[in-house]
Amino acid sequence: MIPIQTQLPTWTAVTPTLLLGLTALGAPGDVASGLAMQKHLSERLDETIDSFERARAALESMDPAPDEIDHRKAMILVGEAQVLARQRRHREAIELYDRAQKLVGDHPAILVGRGDAYANVWQFDKAVEQYERASEQVDGDRVWRKLAVGYGSLGQPRDALRA
Repeated sequence: MIPIQTQLPTWTAVTPTLLLGLTALGAPGDVASGLAMQKHLSERLDETIDSFERARAALESMDPAPDEIDHRKAMILVGEAQVLARQRRHREAIELYDRAQKLVGDHPAILVGRGDAYANVWQFDKAVEQYERASEQVDGDRVWRKLAVGYGSLGQPRDALRA
């Protein structure tokens, strides 16, 4: 299995691994382009999806080990989900996080991203569930803060304070 950085449970945390992994597949330009536009150019978010689609096509044209393909596909799905979330298309983002999870299981980037998407559509019970699962894997202030806000939004101040 390819290691993923988990200190920051966002797409930016897995970017170095994705870029290194896809360099061997000949698609780093598309992934790097998508990531750069995702983070810095809100008006070009639609173009980031194209970049991720090109990266997926390049990945599917190669023949790495099956677990590596699943891992890389999941990272591309997470990137696409983050773009959709920035476009306020949270339900579609949740679907992509679900697809990524089917490929690689409970990864903190997936759990936190899906938790954020649920929080943005006011489904705080589901958001808290995602943050709880992420907090079991990553002991970071960011996850704990999101968990506390989620509990507070559910009207559970004691749980919010414990988080």
